[in-house]
Amino acid sequence: VGTTIIKGDLRIGSQYSLPEGKAASWRHWGCTTPEVINNIKKALKSADDLEGFEQLRKEDQDRVRDAWLLGKISD
Repeated sequence: VGTTIIKGDLRIGSQYSLPEGKAASWRHWGCTTPEVINNIKKALKSADDLEGFEQLRKEDQDRVRDAWLLGKISD
């Protein structure tokens, strides 16, 4: 168990299947590795295709798009 993600903070989730059904794990946006971004880029055409992207604040959408282009979270 990691640290709590504060409500409203940008985060990214991964969905996976369990025998009981679907589950998700979440990570802080700043803890998102280049490997995770690369895997997402393999699965989607653009950052805008991420589930929930349209509900993000404009500044968070910009952060996600920047990471998409850079292949990593900017410093």
